[in-house]
Amino acid sequence: MSTSKREPWGRSRKLPSGRWQARYPGPDGQTYTARTAADKPLTFVSKADARTWLAATHTLIARGEWQPPSMLAAQRREEADRERARSVTFSEYAEGWIARIRTEPKKNGKQRAVGTVRSYKSKVDGYLIPEFGDLPVREIDAERIRLLTLRLDSIPSPLNPRSKFNGVTRPVLTVLLMLLRQAARDGVIPAVPTVTLPRQEAPHGTLILEV
Repeated sequence: MSTSKREPWGRSRKLPSGRWQARYPGPDGQTYTARTAADKPLTFVSKADARTWLAATHTLIARGEWQPPSMLAAQRREEADRERARSVTFSEYAEGWIARIRTEPKKNGKQRAVGTVRSYKSKVDGYLIPEFGDLPVREIDAERIRLLTLRLDSIPSPLNPRSKFNGVTRPVLTVLLMLLRQAARDGVIPAVPTVTLPRQEAPHGTLILEV
């Protein structure tokens, strides 16, 4: 049989397993059983441990810092989800973004053309993933984008090797900008870093932006 003893505040109870359980009255009038930060049942090796935990919980309530275990666990899960989102790599996010735009409509409600999505994917796979790869999206800053731009600008134009505009830089940076804007909307990054698009492109190879 289990035994229980009322403490100055709360109650400790010895379970059939030999461990101790702690119960206490919350400020909302409900009775709570000790639980972990993940909202799992929490028991103690000894009565002294249970009483120590009760004393700490009583202090939290007295300070106005106590929250119901389920609410606290939900907040911690949300925080963990946000942290995972912030640490997502460019490759992971870019692949998810491509999958997303295949099915999600544009602002006007229309689907993107298959050829448009294929064009975006070619820019992601051919230029952006090789550049950023396993780098967390939140670490892509204006300086990294500037270096990418320099590397893109160094690619000769297939139609005119001496041309200042190669038909590559602007389309690739346009896709990167779209992707980063979505990452900001998703809360993966706090804000979109500066992406400077070239003012002019060769007539061929221009990417039509579908937002």
